Amino acid sequence: MIGKVCGFVMPFFNTASGVNDFKMRPVLVVGIADKDDLNVLPISKVTKRAFLSPKYDYELVPATYPLLNLTDVSYVRIHKQTVVHTASVVKQYGDMKLHYPDLFLEILTLLDAYNQMLVSDAL
Repeated sequence: MIGKVCGFVMPFFNTASGVNDFKMRPVLVVGIADKDDLNVLPISKVTKRAFLSPKYDYELVPATYPLLNLTDVSYVRIHKQTVVHTASVVKQYGDMKLHYPDLFLEILTLLDAYNQMLVSDAL
């Protein structure tokens, strides 16, 4: 599963209705937390550009990475990592580690830098 771009059913706060809701969101699997959980980075269209992190949102252009099967310009949200249950997997879009290993390594390098900064700031 590591390196795959998958669709997961994930919770989110629906600002229009003011309640928690669920939607399918593409994510990049970056690790296995345990036998039932995966560490993932969400992939989002981010319609409000002011919310983008210049350092930790990695742009994915569908024409550049066609084997990921994304339909819109999207961003790997490196600073928004989370853990999801494997039962939440509903589809697979593509395999970044297999088809775009340099891209996958670049994202992992940014994730490592982010995690080091997080720990450093916490000490």
